[in-house]
Amino acid sequence: MKDKRYYEQEASLEEYLDWYRKQDSNRYAKPCYTVDMIALAYQEGQIFCPLIQRKSHPFRGSYALPSGFVTPTETGKQAAIREVREEIGLTLSEEMLYTLDTYDNPHRDPRGWVISKTHIVYLPRSAHWEIEAGDDAVIVRWAQLDIRRKQIRLENKLLASDNLAFDHYQMLQDAMERIKGLTAWNPRYLRLLGDTFTLSEATTLTNLFLEKSIQVTNFKRDYSYCLEATNYKKTNKIGRPSTLYRYVERKPFFN
Repeated sequence: MKDKRYYEQEASLEEYLDWYRKQDSNRYAKPCYTVDMIALAYQEGQIFCPLIQRKSHPFRGSYALPSGFVTPTETGKQAAIREVREEIGLTLSEEMLYTLDTYDNPHRDPRGWVISKTHIVYLPRSAHWEIEAGDDAVIVRWAQLDIRRKQIRLENKLLASDNLAFDHYQMLQDAMERIKGLTAWNPRYLRLLGDTFTLSEATTLTNLFLEKSIQVTNFKRDYSYCLEATNYKKTNKIGRPSTLYRYVERKPFFN
C-alpha cells in the first residue's frame, strides 16, 4: 500500500492531488472569502465614505461598507470592483485599490468562518454625486470621517462600534490610522483632488490629517518628492493663476 511519503515525494502531481483530496477533504475546514471596500471622497472640505443600509440578514437594517463574497472565478480585487458596482453604482479599476488588511477573527460573521480582505479607494470628486443603492442595499448614505480624531459621523450622529455591521467600524478606524501614517511619506489621499490640483488645495486637504496645520510654502517644501508641476494653470478670482500639480506615488514598501 502506498504511503504518504510516496504521494508527496514520488507520485505525479495529478496522482498526488487525487490522493490529497480524498485524504484531506474533510480534515480542514474551509473559510469563506469576502471583500470590503472603504471608498473615500472629498467634498466641501470634508472626507466622506459611503455606507449602505443592509436589507437582508445578518445585520438587517444596519449600516455597512460595500462588501460581498469572492467567487471561485475572480480575484479579491475583481470581486471588490464588482461589489462596488452592484451595491453603490460606481465603476472602479484595480489600479485605484489599495489593500488595507485582512480580517480573520473567527467570530466576525454570525454565518460562520468568513475571512475578509479590505481595500481603500480614493474616489474622484464627481463620485460624490454618482452613488445609488444597488441590489443589497436599502439606501446609501455618505458618512463623514474626521481622520484626525478618528471619528465617524452619519447624519450628525457620532457612530460607535455597535452602530455598524460586522467589524466594519474597526476597519474604518484602521483605515484612518493608515492614512494618517502615510501622510508624511506617501500621501495617496491627494488622489481625492483628481488628476491635477493647486498647492493651496493640496495643503487644505493635508491639514485635515495633521495635528498641526502647515502653510502652502511648507507643504511645497515637505512634499516636493511626490509633486510634479504641469504646464497648466488654474484661474483664480483674485490674484495670478495657480500652477496645477499632479501626485506622483512613491514605490511602496507594502500595498
